[in-house]
Amino acid sequence: MARIQQKTTKDGRRRFYVTIRLKGIPTLSGAFERLTDARKWAADKESEIRRGRYFDDSASVRHTLEETIDRYLRDVMPRKAASNAPTEGQRLAWWRRQIGRYTLKGVTPALLTEHRDKLRGEGKSEATVKRYLRNLGHVLTMAVEWHWLKESPMRLVRMPREPRGRVRFLEKEELERLLKACRESPSPLLYPAVILSLATGMRRGEVRGLTWDRVRLEDGVILLEVTKNGERRGVPLSGHALEVIREHARVRRLDSKYVFPSGEGGKGYDFRRPFTKALRRAGIADFHWHDMRHTCASYMVMSGANLATVAELLGHKTLAMTKRYSHLSQEHLKGEVDRMGEKMFG
Repeated sequence: MARIQQKTTKDGRRRFYVTIRLKGIPTLSGAFERLTDARKWAADKESEIRRGRYFDDSASVRHTLEETIDRYLRDVMPRKAASNAPTEGQRLAWWRRQIGRYTLKGVTPALLTEHRDKLRGEGKSEATVKRYLRNLGHVLTMAVEWHWLKESPMRLVRMPREPRGRVRFLEKEELERLLKACRESPSPLLYPAVILSLATGMRRGEVRGLTWDRVRLEDGVILLEVTKNGERRGVPLSGHALEVIREHARVRRLDSKYVFPSGEGGKGYDFRRPFTKALRRAGIADFHWHDMRHTCASYMVMSGANLATVAELLGHKTLAMTKRYSHLSQEHLKGEVDRMGEKMFG
């Protein structure tokens, strides 16, 4: 298959030109100063072709990382959860600015490691750095699928080790203070939104983007079409939370499809400012909207729910995320045993 020709250059040096032609594979060619190098290159390429491992890397030289990110944003991003798009887009924009001019072949593990450490130098947490790497890693994986790249260089980059997941939930007294502050908030949307988040474990983006066509008051269920992990999820709605949302539905705005519309009605309401003020009035520190999701899960576990049930409600794909709440079940059981022992033995 390989043909090696010897030629003499204008300055009198010998060069060995290799050509490999095979049906179904682009013509391969290379130039070498030594015959041994030419033969070795030809033998390696022929071996790759015979084993079905040959990859034409010309595409990895033609396409830049900038082009790859642009194609990803155009073709892949619209299929992902809308709530992820803003933050993921910001991270990919950072990569585009930093190394977008490099060809895909030039995006080496060493280059990625250098910029991983640069993110750390900018003060990013280990968890945030890992998300930057994962977002770009998915872009490079798609480049492999598009046959622009033989394999992803991200496979050889050491991922940061994240700290154990934070579990901050409201104690009973804190919960009462927060709900009182939300009821007294100038924003009439805050209290029903907080109740919904606490009762269902819905994420802030899911609450903000919730539309009335997803709410089945007669069945007591909310159908989330697009979630963070890209799967549909049914969320039960009952008790006080169902009563609050029913009352909220009676005064719903007819000019907006959103359950919690913004002033213009064209998008969901941004709760950050009124929520921060309510936390301040309630005297609650170190608490974020996402921690209401932890609060929902924690109270479920302490009420006797198993981890599989909690994982299903929260939309976790695996039990690994849910295991952070397992100690609460043990502590709660210990409390129950202590009370039983006190009653039994005086």
